[in-house]
Order: sequence, then C-alpha cells, then structure tokens
Amino acid sequence: MELTKLRFVGNILRSRLYPGLLQHLTLALFVLIVAFSFAGTIKGGENFATVVTWGLWWTLVPFSFILLGRIWCGVCPITTVSDYLQRWLGGWGRSPGRFLKKYGVWMMSLSFLLLTWADKVWGIVDSPRATGVALITILGGSSVVALIYGRRVWCRYLCPIGALSGVYSMTSFVELRAKKEVCRKCKSKSCYRGTEKTEGCPLYEFPMNMESNRNCNLCGNCLKACPHGSVELRLRPPGRELWRMERPILGESALAVLMVVLVYMQTASMAYFFPSYMRWALESWSALSYNLVFTLTMVGAVGVGAVFYLSSSWASSRVGGEDFKANLASFGYALVPLALAGHLGHNIFHLGVEGKAALQAAISQLHLPLQLFPLELSSGEEFHHATIAIKALQALALASGAAWSGLVVWKLSAARSECMKVRLLKALPHLVMVLLVGGLLLHLFLVPMNLRHVH
Repeated sequence: MELTKLRFVGNILRSRLYPGLLQHLTLALFVLIVAFSFAGTIKGGENFATVVTWGLWWTLVPFSFILLGRIWCGVCPITTVSDYLQRWLGGWGRSPGRFLKKYGVWMMSLSFLLLTWADKVWGIVDSPRATGVALITILGGSSVVALIYGRRVWCRYLCPIGALSGVYSMTSFVELRAKKEVCRKCKSKSCYRGTEKTEGCPLYEFPMNMESNRNCNLCGNCLKACPHGSVELRLRPPGRELWRMERPILGESALAVLMVVLVYMQTASMAYFFPSYMRWALESWSALSYNLVFTLTMVGAVGVGAVFYLSSSWASSRVGGEDFKANLASFGYALVPLALAGHLGHNIFHLGVEGKAALQAAISQLHLPLQLFPLELSSGEEFHHATIAIKALQALALASGAAWSGLVVWKLSAARSECMKVRLLKALPHLVMVLLVGGLLLHLFLVPMNLRHVH
C-alpha cells in the first residue's frame, strides 16, 4: 500500500517544514537537556536531563523503530548540529573510504557495547553530570566527522545508536522505496545527488538499489528531489526484508546477536538475584573490584552468545550443505525480532513502573503548573498489581518476537532449499537457539525486578 497517495502523508513528506521543524524542536530539547545536566540537581531521578534522556526518550525510541523505521535519525539533534557545521564551515567533504564501508558496522557495534558497559560501570543513567559528558562526547565526535567527511558519515558508519536503529528499523511496518522501472530511465539521479532546492541522500543511499530500511532515515529528500514521482512510502508486512536480504552483512548478523546478549545483561542487572550474585563473586575473589567482576561477566555473556550462534550456524550449514560463513551472515537477521522484543519488554517495565514519575519530574523541572502524576513511584499492593500487568505485556511481546524470529528462520531456510527435509534440518538448530534464548529472557521477565539498575 502506497502511503504517499494519502494526501495527508504526502503533504507532510513533501513539505518544506519536514523534517526541519522536528529537527529544531529536538535541538531545542537537546540544549535544555545539556543545560540541566550540568546546572541542575545531581539527583538523577529529579533532574530534567536524566529523566528525559533515559526515563522517556531512551525508553520510547525503540517503539518508533517498528512503527516508522529509522525516523529518529532523521530528526536527531546531534546530526542537525553536524549539518549546520557543514553548511557554515564547509570542511573537507571526503567520501567514506573502503575501511569505513567494510568495518563501519563492527565499529558501531563495539562503540554501543562500550557505551552499555560505561553506563553500568560509571552509572551514566543515574548521573546528570555523566549524562551531559556522554552527550557532549557524542556531539564532539559527530562534529569532527562532519568536518572531515560529507553528508552524514557519522550516522551511517560510526554512531553507536545508528547501529541499533539501523538493524531494528528492518522490522518496520513502512518502507521508502523507488520504482525501479522508472529509475532505470532517469539520467539526473536527483534522488541521490540532490537538486538546487533539496539535498541528496544524507546516508549515501541510492533509492533504486535500496533493499533495506537500515540506511534510510525517512528524511524525504529523495521523494522531494525525484522529478518522476518514483519514490514512495509504502506499508508492508513488517520485517519482510529480513528474509529477502540479497546481500546479508556478517557484521549486522553479529550485531543482532550482540543486541540479544545486551538486552539479557541489562535485564539481568535489574533482577533481584543480581546484587547477590555480585556479592558472591566479590567475596569469592576478593582481589577483584566490582567493575572488574561486572566487566568479566559482560565479556562472558557476549562469549556465550557468540558460541550459541556459532554452534547453531555450524550445525545448520553442515546438515544443509551450505557455506558456513554464508549461513552465519544470513541467519543472524532472524534474531533481530527477538532482540527487539526483548528490548521492548525491558522498556515496558521502565515505562509502566517509572514512566509517570519521570514525566512529572520533567514537567516540575520546567516549573510548569501541571500535576499530572505523583513524583513517587508506586509501592506495596498497588505496585504488585501493576507489575502483574506489566509482566503479562512483557511475556506477550517476547512470545511475539520469538514467533517472528522463528518465521524468519523458516523463510530463510525455505529460500535456500526446495527439499522439505533439508529445510527442516537447516532451520532446526536456529529454531532451538531462538526457543532457548526466548526462554531465558522470559524467565528474567517473570522474576522480581528492582526499580532501577542497582549495584
């Protein structure tokens, strides 16, 4: 279904105010967040910077990936600053070289892993000052890259959040695509190069060759620049590209595995048993510090996740007579729905338990005369009943994600063999892995949770 035929949708995407108006609104919010992070209270639960960044934005943004793909990257305030620097200062305007194109996704995965580790070690989520430093650091990195390279090289090849949003956006209900039969007759290639009024694709994507949402931020530049009306925003079966990928990338499959591991680690660190585990580890190895024990635990979890996936791919490739590396690069995409479901389930807890208090804290910090919710978190019997409903939603999200991943596994197996027996044998190791990982996550969602990530 072509959504751009709907007048309301088409007018928005073609408007001169889109996405500029949203970009400037998020930029204004970013300035407020940075100001409060350094000038506001040091109490994380009461500071505008921490409650908006981690209590609201970071909790809600994963839901946008499934609804509207990578649209957040199109209105991100950090890249808006980079765009202005390129316009005002120019810079070198270099194109991304072979190194970035080949290893960019690995660098983004590593930086996201380090960001997650840094939060647990230095408590970024609970510290307004640390939050401000982290945001300024990311802004500085983006700005330097913007002055060296053209367009948004940072977003496509280096941003840690870009890695997450790129992979998760593949599950979206919508896609921006071009009519290939029309594009083949076009000589201007305005959708990629841009025009006098509209810039080219900021992420170096050529719509005619685009098969995935991973590098499309729905900025609408190609739609506005195309003189033939070839570019469309379409409604589609969510995640269809996960099993139709013609050029799977091993780094993206590895990122999907990493996201499952990190979701598990983040959720486990909130579970009631985690402080007891850390206490036992510190007492057993008294020479180790808390941060070192946690680091070793995270490294161990990543290693176990890698072994799980390597084993399932090895078994699948052996029984299916397929190249191991090809199997490794393709079937990792099947874990994307499960990773996203786990991420959403994790955030459902934050929204249900802490969301109201976070929103009210943000309102109170701006001195607005609105009292929508109590600042205190629910407790006692009220909290108990609330968490029952939350856990039911978490289980539903996880079950949906596991079923979705199972479907992708089957579709990938069917695309590689016509023999039903071979399909089953090739899919079985990955299906077992999906069930095993899904069961481990479900167990975590059902156990009692602490309200915040605590040591």
